[in-house]
Amino acid sequence: MTRLDDPRWRGSVSQDFNGEVEFRALHRTGSTIDTLFLSWQAKIDLQLDQANVNINPPTGDQLVVGIKQQTGPAIIIHFGLASTAAGQEAAQSGVGFVVYTWDGTTLTTVSPPSWITTAAATWTRVNGPTNARWAFQMVVPINLGGIPAGVNLNTATKAFEMFYAFLVTMPSSVPEYLWPSGLPRVRSTISGFVTYPDPTLSWGKVSWGTSLNCAGDVALDRLQVGTENTPASKIALTGPNVFFARPQNLRLSGGGPLTGGTIQARFFLADWGTQLFDLTSTSWRELFPAVVHTNSADIPANSIATPSNDINLSWTLTAAERCSYDPSDASCIDKRNTHQCILVQLSATPPSSPPPTPTPTPLVFRNQSIYRNMNFESASRLARSAQVSVVGLPPLPDGRQRRDVYLYVETANMPTRVPPGGPELGPVVVSGRDTTFVATRDTTLQLPWGEVRVAEGDTVLLPTRDTIFVPRAIELEQREVWRSRSPRRSRAHGQDGGELFAAVRQAAQDGRMIAADVDSHVPTYRIHAYHTTGDSVLANGVRRPILEAQTSFGYWVGHDGEVIGWTHRLEGERLVRLAPNYYKIEVPNNGTTTITTIIEALEPPRFALSLHAGVSLPHSSFNTTHNPGFGITAGAEYWWNRRFAVAALAGYHRFGGEAAIPDLDLFHASAALEARVTSGRPSVLVDAGGGLYNFSPGSTDPGVHAGVGIEFDVSPMVSLGITGRVHTVFTTGSNTTFSSLQAGGRIRF
Repeated sequence: MTRLDDPRWRGSVSQDFNGEVEFRALHRTGSTIDTLFLSWQAKIDLQLDQANVNINPPTGDQLVVGIKQQTGPAIIIHFGLASTAAGQEAAQSGVGFVVYTWDGTTLTTVSPPSWITTAAATWTRVNGPTNARWAFQMVVPINLGGIPAGVNLNTATKAFEMFYAFLVTMPSSVPEYLWPSGLPRVRSTISGFVTYPDPTLSWGKVSWGTSLNCAGDVALDRLQVGTENTPASKIALTGPNVFFARPQNLRLSGGGPLTGGTIQARFFLADWGTQLFDLTSTSWRELFPAVVHTNSADIPANSIATPSNDINLSWTLTAAERCSYDPSDASCIDKRNTHQCILVQLSATPPSSPPPTPTPTPLVFRNQSIYRNMNFESASRLARSAQVSVVGLPPLPDGRQRRDVYLYVETANMPTRVPPGGPELGPVVVSGRDTTFVATRDTTLQLPWGEVRVAEGDTVLLPTRDTIFVPRAIELEQREVWRSRSPRRSRAHGQDGGELFAAVRQAAQDGRMIAADVDSHVPTYRIHAYHTTGDSVLANGVRRPILEAQTSFGYWVGHDGEVIGWTHRLEGERLVRLAPNYYKIEVPNNGTTTITTIIEALEPPRFALSLHAGVSLPHSSFNTTHNPGFGITAGAEYWWNRRFAVAALAGYHRFGGEAAIPDLDLFHASAALEARVTSGRPSVLVDAGGGLYNFSPGSTDPGVHAGVGIEFDVSPMVSLGITGRVHTVFTTGSNTTFSSLQAGGRIRF
């Protein structure tokens, strides 16, 4: 398979770090040998950076993986991007690697085994100038013979230890992601060389095998925590603030419920923005720590909690607390942001004493904590303040009073220019649930990711793709909006999409979408933050700081009306722009600073001026008295929307007279209706109208005209095109008819 999102990864173990990097793992029992399938993906990077891992210190985008063997030294595989060709899929040529054995004392380079050289692959993808992704994948045989044939793991205990670390090269810095987090970082020493954790330390524990509860019992998505306020992060100064956590019961339909009172939650708040993940930091404040908050009723199998059975608490601010959260009240010192990040930590309720008989089976949590850092916002211009906090970090050893924090702005579905649409969109998919297919005979399915053969009687669960939850009541209306948009643009950008944005938001609130689904359907703006650790690495002779990630935050933005593009920027004291979408800001040690995020939706200009010139051609009896000439037409337009406009036209045409007939100057002033009948590249416009025509020499008479044009957008404000019109003037006797073919442009404002 050449797809990074091969559907056979369904059901894999997955570790996703803040949406920035992800690890996936599968185990397969073979007839002769067990095999591990391992994948690492960097989802947030500014650009692809080619790596050289055969030098120390290595450079570029890198991944380091260590696996402890049952006997003998650990194996270290240091990967690097050997190719930065965008759009590369499953390419062995794009992988650079060096293989070591490591016993904590001696690091020995070994010949790469064939199971690495023939099966390790890389993926690279560039989505615009400031959004790159890359991934490594490997197939690891489990073989007691050791490295030439695989990795010597204990097949009796089915357990081993490993670590991995991403080194993501960004402008002037290198964020590092290490698992497990308790290990010394894969970082430079004083000399700038990369080091590897001592294998005598405990690495991350991994096991494989059969489990009766592999999927787990409980999961919590960031969209299922918040308040009942609008937006969900805003603290109400008066009245109760009802906080909720709505866990999902992962047990299949027919399985047991999550009994009321068996899941408890702790709720934490921090000022809207970015903080450390460490809950011991004073940036995070727990709400009512002495009170136990549990699910109020049973949560049925294969369902998400609702207001009737969720975990909730109610908080009404005291006078002192209102002062802290009220920006208009300057009488108190402890000021806090009106908007708050919300973190929920789940656990099973401790068993009673004495415990019940029989003792309940322990709950398995897919994730035990999640924080809500994204709001649904509607605006033409959205300006919000956010706090950048390094509270909880000790000062750097070099004595500086401030610590650098780097900010990467991730955007999705927010192009600076929305191109005109494309082909008509097909039917709207209303449900995004997976589709179950039962084969009544041997069948071959042609799917987007390849060919799947299904035997008679087999059941296949097929994931749907690019789905959106659009209520039936607005489906036909929305389909008309989409009719002149490309599929990607309609789904992703939600142009004319107030209804679409509302539908996505409602689907998210109903638990039919997770945060990643929302990202793919509506304009998304998210800031990732990284603080300096005090360590650095040498890259091409330049020392770059090693960074550690903090929480991210942002917005899903909707606009009620048409959008032709988006702009965004950051503002703040001591803020420096290092590259497009990448910034650095200085923050006081163990302190905070404030930035402002500004997002603007650009609406189509309502007014336009046009000017076209070209040839004018007489027809019928007019052609017998006058020769072809030239003409020029100016227009002033008002566009109700991107499809329909009203225009005032003024034109001048000159025709040469035959023989003794004098030359003719013809002026006209008219009003017209214009319509854009297609919105591809180019777009086709038609117009029709009428007005007065003045012949010099001659009279002034009424007339009508109709035309068609082809237009090419140069920018959202400027277009070039060709227009042809036929004019009929109701002169005494026979009508005077002529046509014009003109080229020119239109400026919108």
